Amino acid sequence: MSCNVLHVRAAFFSILLALGLSVNVSSGAVTFKDALDRTVVLEKKAQRVAIVYNYVEYAAVAGEECFQRVVGIGKKAWFGWRKGIWDEYAKACPEIAQIEDIGLLRFGDFYLEKFLLLNPDILILPKWQFDAVDAGLMEKFKEAKVNLVVTDYANQALETHIKSTLAIGRAIGKNRRAKKIVDFYRSQLNLVTGRAGGALARPRVYIEKGQAGAGKVDDTWSKVVWGDMLETAGGKNIADGIIPAGKHGQMEMEQILKSNPQYVFITGSNWVNSNDALIMGYGIDRELANMRLKPFISRLGWKELDAVENNQVYGIHHGLARTLMDFSAIQYMAKQLHGDLFRDIDPVRNLEEFHEKFLPVPLAGTWFFRLQ
Repeated sequence: MSCNVLHVRAAFFSILLALGLSVNVSSGAVTFKDALDRTVVLEKKAQRVAIVYNYVEYAAVAGEECFQRVVGIGKKAWFGWRKGIWDEYAKACPEIAQIEDIGLLRFGDFYLEKFLLLNPDILILPKWQFDAVDAGLMEKFKEAKVNLVVTDYANQALETHIKSTLAIGRAIGKNRRAKKIVDFYRSQLNLVTGRAGGALARPRVYIEKGQAGAGKVDDTWSKVVWGDMLETAGGKNIADGIIPAGKHGQMEMEQILKSNPQYVFITGSNWVNSNDALIMGYGIDRELANMRLKPFISRLGWKELDAVENNQVYGIHHGLARTLMDFSAIQYMAKQLHGDLFRDIDPVRNLEEFHEKFLPVPLAGTWFFRLQ
């Protein structure tokens, strides 16, 4: 064997090691770590994939093939919770309508027998679903030779966003594309974290999930999901100290009024059977979204809130959290809270660019807006 060939092979394996990827040349086996630093060993890149969440992230990494190798999905978490996103993806990736529904693990409706009959190589699932896998179910997965690939976008940490995305890429043989996505995401998040320092004056902010509508106070978050995102954006979360850290729950109306937020963000989506919810997303025009948001400021006592008096009430898409698109929500909140510091950032254009580069659908509809 010539020296040149040896040098090429040495360079090849150096690149693999730099990516944290181990490949057995004789068998095609792939070894990597997932978001929880669990070691995953596949005989070869997965050809039959099951997913119970983070469908957008999978589509971003998979690229043009979209969901063609996916044999099972947790449909409730997509069609039921993000129907507007499902409908848009069904146009670009019509194969999703034929993918078998395998249910969700956390909510006790996982269809194990159907899942096993699909003979998947891997199951991609988020940590909050993995936590519901007991020893008995884990043993059944092992017997069926199904490898679990755990993601964790929910904790809103850059490190686990990166690990999750690279793990998906390694599992399906899309390493280079996953790396490009990670580089884009890191650069977008840095537009905020690279400027917002610890000494930043933090205005009081209230965030609420808009699924229940204005007639009922819905969930807010402390030190988790939207609470974490708000903190990154430079806001002071009024739920901190009221809702336990790392949890979500409802604040009493009296607590909201007493805290007197300077900014209010209501999250919206296209939830199934939620006729009073703030509706946002693909195919939703701003006029309709504005009409659904307006009743919130008519809640008892809200007219006296600083946020309402100063026209600082916003809608923001709920589905941006716990995803690779969350950078745009963080940018949007930061720009509203600290306009002078983030004046040059265009969250809508940056989200649009993410779609253009990595997703099978274009950005359309309403994802952020100020109440008019």
